[in-house]
Parts: sequence; structure tokens; C-alpha cells
Amino acid sequence: MPIRGTSLSANQRTQSRGNPLGTKFKNNKTIRVFLELSFFTSMTSIAEQAFMESKLEHIEIPDHITRLNALAFQGCNLTEVVLPASVSYIGDSCFRDNSSRKLLASLTMYRTTPPTLQSTNAFLGQGNCKFYVPAESVSAYKAASNWSSFASRIYAIED
Repeated sequence: MPIRGTSLSANQRTQSRGNPLGTKFKNNKTIRVFLELSFFTSMTSIAEQAFMESKLEHIEIPDHITRLNALAFQGCNLTEVVLPASVSYIGDSCFRDNSSRKLLASLTMYRTTPPTLQSTNAFLGQGNCKFYVPAESVSAYKAASNWSSFASRIYAIED
């Protein structure tokens, strides 16, 4: 499915293999939905500031992504995010400051071991964002470094 509001040609996707998106979509006021990360199969991380201050409302993070770097989604319009079990790192201010737009209502993580959370600032300005994790991992998330600050908002994923 193409990116709504903009699109990458097959040639651009091929040229991007092996290279992160960088900040190509930073401050993009057109993009709303990004479903094409699955085409970047050699890319394992989302670059620092990759979608910062864009109008992004929905993104699908594929299983080959392991890192969400600092400021990657700061200031976006994301309201719900689902992270595959492959994501092992969330950088500083990754989802920070959506409060002037829409608040991130929920983050669902399928990783059983809590991903490294560089700082609680990753969710600064997100109000009461709820964190959904595998049922067997709720205690681990609530006790993990930096995640413990959000213990009252960590819940089991319901089937």
C-alpha cells in the first residue's frame, strides 16, 4: 500500500535498501499514514528525528526494526502505536510532545523482555498513555529501568 500524501517509487525503495530513511520525512506536513517500512528489509532502525514534527497519524513497524532512535516520532499525530517483539530499544524523546496535537493513547509492545527505554522523556507530554504488554511480562515491565515510572499505566494485552 502506498504512503498517503506522498509515495516512494519502486526505484526509490530499491535505492534506499541498506540506508536508513534519515530525516526524509522530518517536518513533512503531507504524510499521514506510512505503511512502506516493510519494503526497507535491510533497515533495522528508525533514524533519529526520522518523522519528527510530521503530521504522521499511523505507522506500521515491521519485524525487522529493532531500534526506535531519539526523537524519531516527536511531535507527530500518532494516537496508537504497535511495536513488534523485535523492537529492543526506544530512544530519548522518541514519542515526546504530541500534546499540542493529539495524545498518544496507547502503545502496544509484543516483546516479552522490556525494551531498553533510554529515558522517561521518550513519552514526555503524552498524558495518560497506556502501555500494553504480554500478560506474562507485566511485572517485568513495571520493574524495568525507566519503565517503572509508568507502572500504573502498564497493562496486559487482551486476546
